Amino acid sequence: MDYCKIGKYQAISLILILMLNHLILNIPQNMYEISGNSILLNIIWISTVIILITFIVIKLFKNFAGKDLLDITDFVFGKKIRTIVGIVFIIYFLLSSSFLLRNFVEDIHSIYYIQIPTWVLCILMLSIGIISNKLGANTVCKYNSIIVFIMLISTILVLLTAIPYYSTNNIYPLLGNGINATFLNGLSNIYAFSGFSFLYFIMPILKSNKDFKKVGISSVIVSSIYIFFAMLTFLFSFTFRIPTNGSSPLYLVLLSAELGRFFQRPAAIFILTWMLSIMSFLSVIIMFCSIIFKKMCNTKNSSSLSYIFGSLIYIIALIPSNLIIVHDFENTIYRYFTIILVFILVPLLLIIANIKYKHLKGGT
Repeated sequence: MDYCKIGKYQAISLILILMLNHLILNIPQNMYEISGNSILLNIIWISTVIILITFIVIKLFKNFAGKDLLDITDFVFGKKIRTIVGIVFIIYFLLSSSFLLRNFVEDIHSIYYIQIPTWVLCILMLSIGIISNKLGANTVCKYNSIIVFIMLISTILVLLTAIPYYSTNNIYPLLGNGINATFLNGLSNIYAFSGFSFLYFIMPILKSNKDFKKVGISSVIVSSIYIFFAMLTFLFSFTFRIPTNGSSPLYLVLLSAELGRFFQRPAAIFILTWMLSIMSFLSVIIMFCSIIFKKMCNTKNSSSLSYIFGSLIYIIALIPSNLIIVHDFENTIYRYFTIILVFILVPLLLIIANIKYKHLKGGT
């Protein structure tokens, strides 16, 4: 089927967009709750693990140049299982984007837009995602690459503003909640790299298959660096512990910053960039859901898909009655769904695919 073709930077941006949006919401809080003050050791540990997984996945894709996860599943198990895998990932993408949207909308609703109903804010945020997908996947990728660049810079600026307020004593005790919480239970914090899931579907839209390795490694390394320094800032900026009351730690860091006379309302400026980032993420989710659905149904074009997936995200986002349900979902179901699906089941499927490939190749 037909795909748009993108370069390395645009592909890396597709993977980074989810990580950046996690940082501006409450994923840091969820990670901190597991390991406590040893969060920096924990991030070094999970970064090492995710880099290892990345090299393994790249190696496993080597025999399937130009193919994505659905193509490989079809090769191993046939079209029925391919359809099941496609549906599972569509559900995964829809759930993750819906709850992330609801989380962010509730935050900006309570801070800036109390007079605007939540359902209206959700529509406004989703409208950009639907419109950009109507304009084509190339538009989505170009828009996302611009937004990711802005977000990378703005996140650096926010983190830098907190340096004068660092309290390095917060790193103690070094092992936080204990060795198990840091290295065993803390391994579940690998779900912060859930943007890795996009890597499984990105090969067919790359201009060159040789870029796959560079895209995977670069995106994981950049993600690791940003997560590490974001958590370092959160850990050193708060007197006692990272707040776990649902407020974005990055936003709280920003409120305490002094950026001088040039930025009279820094929080409002950065909230705007974060809104653009969420919109871009929703655009990317709708694009990947559309790509998966088209391949499952063996169709080239369907102009209504952006409306369908946008509507599903909207409906799911409004289902939870309060933010407690959203946070519980992110910290339990989403965490372990990501670990099992993205970092266990898919690599196992790729291993089976390579075994079958070598068996067929050896038999010819």
